[in-house]
Amino acid sequence: MLMNLGIERISILFISAQIFSTSVFAATKPSSLLIRQKDEVAAESFSSASKAAVQKIDFNSNDEKTDFLNNLDSNRYEVEPVVQFRANDLTLSQQIQQTLLTDPLSANQWSFFSSNTDGNRFEGADTDVLRAWQITKGSEHVMIYFWDTGIEMDASGQPVNPDLKGRVTSYYDALNPGQRPVDLNSHGTHVVSIATSKGENNFGMAGIVPGAVKVGIGRFLGADASGDSSKAAILADWMENDMIIQRQKDPNVKFIWNNSWGGGYSKFLEDKVKRFAAYDVLPITSAGNDHLNVDANAFYPCRFQINANTCVAASDANDVRASFSSYGANSVHLFAPGVRIYGTVPGIVSGSNYIPQNQYKDGTSQAVPHVSGIAALVWAANPQLTANDVRQVLVQSVDKIPSAAGQVFSGGRVNAYRAVLMATGQDPSLANRNLASSIENSVSGGCTMQITDTTAPGGAFWLGLFGLLAALLAMRSSQLFNQKLKKSFAFTTVGKTSTMHKIRRLRKTHRK
Repeated sequence: MLMNLGIERISILFISAQIFSTSVFAATKPSSLLIRQKDEVAAESFSSASKAAVQKIDFNSNDEKTDFLNNLDSNRYEVEPVVQFRANDLTLSQQIQQTLLTDPLSANQWSFFSSNTDGNRFEGADTDVLRAWQITKGSEHVMIYFWDTGIEMDASGQPVNPDLKGRVTSYYDALNPGQRPVDLNSHGTHVVSIATSKGENNFGMAGIVPGAVKVGIGRFLGADASGDSSKAAILADWMENDMIIQRQKDPNVKFIWNNSWGGGYSKFLEDKVKRFAAYDVLPITSAGNDHLNVDANAFYPCRFQINANTCVAASDANDVRASFSSYGANSVHLFAPGVRIYGTVPGIVSGSNYIPQNQYKDGTSQAVPHVSGIAALVWAANPQLTANDVRQVLVQSVDKIPSAAGQVFSGGRVNAYRAVLMATGQDPSLANRNLASSIENSVSGGCTMQITDTTAPGGAFWLGLFGLLAALLAMRSSQLFNQKLKKSFAFTTVGKTSTMHKIRRLRKTHRK
């Protein structure tokens, strides 16, 4: 068996994040390999071949590795390089003490509600989540798993910050098994706070889901926000086991998997996370920060062929794609805010006092939790939906914006209010706004569109456009919907007629 191979030391290779780097992330260490039993062998011992243990092997030299491979029973074992992953945020800007914040709906959170009053923002570049809260603020039957650098956590296994305390239901540290997944970087805490910070508690900020929600924390990225596929594979096994436990406690629980990280391809990892389909998991993944077309430059897990995979690019307060964000008309589904995003980071402990801290961060890492949170609201609004249904709602309910055309599959930026309207069978045109970035002579209307349960976007989405003329005759017809949506949704273009504004990108980048 694998454990008899004489492996005494397992190490992790970290790579430093390079801003706007065009190099491939799938850096490998020549003296390290991952090994597992082949399918036909593993099937003898495991209920599923992909459950075979993945183990990392380190060698002192290339010669030692060559000798090992020459003597390996290739009929029983297969190997692959160790793939490196990194978190997908950029640099930090100013750090602000929590005492400066008094309103959960702080003006610092432009991605919740924006306007053009300060000259730097166009109306409607936000997620429109405040109006979504009129329908739902969350549900205890929805759980979001975050694979990241961990979270600020005390000895009780809960965050100290009141905005996050009590949210964590389960956790695991793949870097230090048996220990609490304490965040030594700040990335993980920031990501979790965007999606799940408590609202209406007269403290700090609010998350996309200000009401009830469960949080699972998996740590496999270290203090430098880097990690590898060997630890990710461990987290996959933990998460599957934990989902079994959570569903035993609550048969109605829904699972969302937040991935604000990415890198090269690992077949071993993809095989493991494919099993998540059995639990109807909704994966939300990052397009990456390398300003690349992901259709031509594959990035994972964005390009993993797994059930309901939803990949997210970053937009800014001007409603255009962030300068750093990768994109892909076939591989990336939608935009979400990812520039100057406000969030919680680990606080300062001074004696018996705790001083909460917040920071702005840029990155597709920050865009992903916006979508994870909105997916949680959709599921809270209509728990009868499947993961593929929720993905279809997210894609079809976007605000259509010029900068997204040809950049992402949906041609738009996520809109929380329209998403929950569609999920609950209400008229999605109620979410229409006069977007400053909208196309001149745009119209509002609706057309039906058939859901296809594919794991990657396809041409079926655009077929709905052919029904636009007929849909105009049936505008505002909410009879098209029911609580399960009957595998059909409505699609609306966004906003009334407006003159095209000259859109400029935010040029200010906050770097370390």
